[in-house]
Amino acid sequence: MINIFYPEQFFDANVRGSWMELLRSKDRSARGSNAVDDLALENGIRWVDKPEDADMLLVPMDWAYYYKQKVQGKVLQWANDWKDKMPVISQSNGDHGITVADGIWQFRSNIYASNNNSYQLATPPFFPDPLAAYFQQKEITVRPYKEVPVIGFCGQSISTPYKRIKDVLRVSFLNMLHLIGASYWDEHKVMSTSHLREKVLRTIEKSSLQTNFIRRAKYRAGASTPEQRKKTTLEYFKNQQDSDYIVCVRGGGNFSVRFYETLAMGRIPIFINTDCKLPLENNIEWEKHAVWIEEDELQDIPEKIMAFHEKLGEDGFRALQQHNRKLWEANMTLSSFYLQALNEIVK
Repeated sequence: MINIFYPEQFFDANVRGSWMELLRSKDRSARGSNAVDDLALENGIRWVDKPEDADMLLVPMDWAYYYKQKVQGKVLQWANDWKDKMPVISQSNGDHGITVADGIWQFRSNIYASNNNSYQLATPPFFPDPLAAYFQQKEITVRPYKEVPVIGFCGQSISTPYKRIKDVLRVSFLNMLHLIGASYWDEHKVMSTSHLREKVLRTIEKSSLQTNFIRRAKYRAGASTPEQRKKTTLEYFKNQQDSDYIVCVRGGGNFSVRFYETLAMGRIPIFINTDCKLPLENNIEWEKHAVWIEEDELQDIPEKIMAFHEKLGEDGFRALQQHNRKLWEANMTLSSFYLQALNEIVK
């Protein structure tokens, strides 16, 4: 049981979208569709009324909320006053992220590993179990081993010269705002992620590998209604269910939600490493769970997929599908991730 305190004066109950995710375990009305997972988190945390009774302190809102409200100075002062006495944890999610003072722990999705900030902890995205939500299944459908595997992808990947230029100019403009002190968001690597995805998919298509690609011109195929979103999401997960390996490339932020969804579906990611930092890296040997491709190895993707697949063999291929699903359940859900991460910080 971990005792946590947070200051009420820095908490806005009316802006639930900016609450730190751990607060789900405190307010049942704020929980999403993973009620069982939230309950597990509730059973691992005790909220206390005094900081002196806590094992760690929590900044209750995402850092972007405080910067937008222009009260970040007060919150940072409070955190800095306590950080030498006990751990202070906080959250900065989204595609960009905000780096705050050393010594304040940050859970965030978007991290560049080369920044080497040990207080920034990679956080997986949290989502309802797709097997239960879309297929009414508790167990994965294990794919049979074939000599030539099926490579899947469903998502935004159509790139034009105009789109590439637009992507690069957008990132460059945001970086310029950061450099002149006009933006609190962190800098990003200047690149067109849609072009990167297209390059990866084309390289695979030119090989002898079987492909199962659904290319989208827009995010979620431009779905705007609940019915459309449900339809395109089902198509997305059906694409994963009908494939052996799934191409996982970063989006607007330096992380891939698809990577974790692939694990949840019991499939094997083809992970394009763009200087990413993955969750619980000290406890998980990530390269055993995915075809690992560095950015300078894009031309070798087909060969690396086949080498990985052949090394697995029939038994290893079936086993890895099960292992990846279990890895998601045991490490990447809200409760399983945070209870591990918080215990590591306390130690």
